[in-house]
Amino acid sequence: MNKKGFSLVELLAVIIVLSIISLIAVRGYSKIMKTSAEKQLNEKIMTIEKAAMSYGQDNRSEITNTCTVDGKSTKCLCKTVEFLITNKYIESDEKDSSGNPTLINSVTKADMKSDKVLIYRNNNRVYALYNDSQCS
Repeated sequence: MNKKGFSLVELLAVIIVLSIISLIAVRGYSKIMKTSAEKQLNEKIMTIEKAAMSYGQDNRSEITNTCTVDGKSTKCLCKTVEFLITNKYIESDEKDSSGNPTLINSVTKADMKSDKVLIYRNNNRVYALYNDSQCS
């Protein structure tokens, strides 16, 4: 018998080992990508809330509606992310299908411009909550 090559069993063993290694690598990579997307989304939410607080500081007289935050009645106002982008409180390099500036949710890939932010006053300070249920 000629012994100049690998047997079928040896080739199958190598293929199985490489398959297992690639499966582990793909799972690790997808977990890293998911974690990264979640961190990026949290950063965007913080940016939106800071922009909304800035808007609230600049326009305190508009915060006139009454709502309840943390069990306390307070003055509040709802604005969309699109409003904050249009009024230059948020700058974004991301574009929607029409080429207008927007923010894209890095986890769901959905457009965030219709999402709302609750801007409220408490102890003469302005705060903001992204996607609060009171802004429906």
